[in-house]
Amino acid sequence: MRRKILSPLFSICCRCSLMRDSIDYFDSAFPIPLTDDDLKAIGEICAIQGQIEYLMQVSLSRATALGMETSQLILGSTNLTANAEIWLNLLYHYRHVLPSLSLPWAEHFFEELCDFIRGRNDLLHAVYGYNTTLNLNDGTQRQIFTLNHFEHDDIDQTAVAMRVKNSVASPTAKISEMRNKAARLSLIIATHLLGSDCKMTQTSQDRLGSPPPPRSKSARLRLDKAHAQPPSPPE
Repeated sequence: MRRKILSPLFSICCRCSLMRDSIDYFDSAFPIPLTDDDLKAIGEICAIQGQIEYLMQVSLSRATALGMETSQLILGSTNLTANAEIWLNLLYHYRHVLPSLSLPWAEHFFEELCDFIRGRNDLLHAVYGYNTTLNLNDGTQRQIFTLNHFEHDDIDQTAVAMRVKNSVASPTAKISEMRNKAARLSLIIATHLLGSDCKMTQTSQDRLGSPPPPRSKSARLRLDKAHAQPPSPPE
């Protein structure tokens, strides 16, 4: 008797169906034009960012000996950029107790985190729909954004993430890019600032490199601003 082999996609659909049957599940007002991998990556961006913020608190607590509760209060803003500037400022001030390579890695982490935040905002503060090109009868074209997908020979559509505050569109391919940026940041802070024995393949270790890459001119300006006014030492 032949056994029927189920595809991974079929298994995913079954799990989704079970989830919908077990909870009061609502469909969104409009379909979301993303693959299962894209949706998974968006969820991972949020989850990995949680790791990053927590590890920033742990690293600050260890460097300053202030303890986790105080570090959580210091980095308690919902503005991740503001938290990163405070974090780097304090690490710079306590650099005399840090290993020699920790501060360069902290600066590199800060630079990459600022870039990640901008890219993340383009995806998490966005509406997902279609850049739609209408091929009109007079031979001209009209570009519009739509939430619906249309099956028509005179309509071309590409799924995009449109930033809600300024209508700037980003390709959905950016989702996996930002997910990998988040993962890289978590590895940098875990391995080079905390020395954690985290789960990391040799390939990931090789890609992180050591020492950190040189900083760009724009990064140096941001870093100078971040620790331009170090706090007064505790009395």
